[in-house]
Amino acid sequence: MMKQQILTSLKDLLGDRPLLLLSLSIIVLSGIYIGYVSVSLSPTDLQIATRFSAFSDAQFYRNKWYYLLGFVGFGFFMALLHVGLIAKLKSRGMRPVAFGLGMLTILMILIAFLWTYSVLDIAYLS
Repeated sequence: MMKQQILTSLKDLLGDRPLLLLSLSIIVLSGIYIGYVSVSLSPTDLQIATRFSAFSDAQFYRNKWYYLLGFVGFGFFMALLHVGLIAKLKSRGMRPVAFGLGMLTILMILIAFLWTYSVLDIAYLS
């Protein structure tokens, strides 16, 4: 039953070319984001700065390098869940909402690029 619903939703999405192209662009942009983060990470024994605060004595808060792997997971799950939501909205007859969600997802990925660039710039100061 559930498998049939998923296949039906995906067939609906494949039948709508603009939404399909939007979904593919989300997947491609997320893949580029995941690749960028994966290439930018470098394992180290030292703790890296992951957060900056001008309001404390420490100013830089430190974590292990694998803390930054969460950004890779974020990119993967954002692509997976948002394309799934677009397919579900399309199958429910809410095509304009699905299109708006896709456009906002692309905006979120672009903001994630900027945010991740800043975090990685702070993380690898030393």
